[in-house]
Amino acid sequence: MSDKKYQTYISIGKEYQKRQHERWDSSIKLYKGEVTQLRKQRLKGWAHLVEVNFTRPTIDDMRPNIIFQTPKVIISPSQEMAPQQLATQALMVENRINAIQEELGLGDEFSEGTQDALLLGNGIIKLGMTGDVGYDQDD
Repeated sequence: MSDKKYQTYISIGKEYQKRQHERWDSSIKLYKGEVTQLRKQRLKGWAHLVEVNFTRPTIDDMRPNIIFQTPKVIISPSQEMAPQQLATQALMVENRINAIQEELGLGDEFSEGTQDALLLGNGIIKLGMTGDVGYDQDD
């Protein structure tokens, strides 16, 4: 790839990032109810102008209906007639993962990610688990 083409891609990416951040900033200001350009201007013939923020109460009312508890993980063997041992192991892993979610308080993370999705259009929840050799399950 030529150096000029590479620089073009970089500038396009930076411009996209700038527009995205401006959109997110305006959405956050709207949610917080900060003064908008409409409220700053004086309209001819209007005695006064009352601006009501419906964004915050709408999002705050929708969020509990979308995610009202920590999502539960369900694990089942892929075979229809799986041996009892596989079904038992799947249940043990399922219970352990759900317990980890509760211990770490991931319900709050899911709730915040949902709020971001409603407000910004994108809600990212990043989770990580390790399966390192020598990992102590009791720790």
